[in-house]
Amino acid sequence: MASVSIPYKCPVGEALDRLTILAIKEHEFAAGSAGQLVAATARRELQSDIDTVLVPLMDASEALSVETHADIELLHMVNRTLWDLEAEVRRLLLRPTGEPTAPPYPALARRITGWNDQRASIKQRLDSRFNPARG
Repeated sequence: MASVSIPYKCPVGEALDRLTILAIKEHEFAAGSAGQLVAATARRELQSDIDTVLVPLMDASEALSVETHADIELLHMVNRTLWDLEAEVRRLLLRPTGEPTAPPYPALARRITGWNDQRASIKQRLDSRFNPARG
């Protein structure tokens, strides 16, 4: 398979990662807020680019489609978990004293690191599926 990249020269894994994060932001930001509108617009533009490049490839291969959709769902779940963990860190940092409590903060940091490792693995798997020379 020829190397595949999204029109703005982004690896497939990175583009799909961005897409899932934009979907989470669009859902999390208040309806009608500037943040939600920016996330929604960026998500639609990126989705259009992805659809133009990846959908024809996935339509041509059921196995590629199934594997990619499974990885996209997993990437969304990982990014949702990271969003929640990072929100907890922000809550700790915004406590009245401004100091995070010692016990939960290091544990949260370790969990975030572990989930980011999984995220990187999924992105690498997606990249290697669409760009075998990069994987």
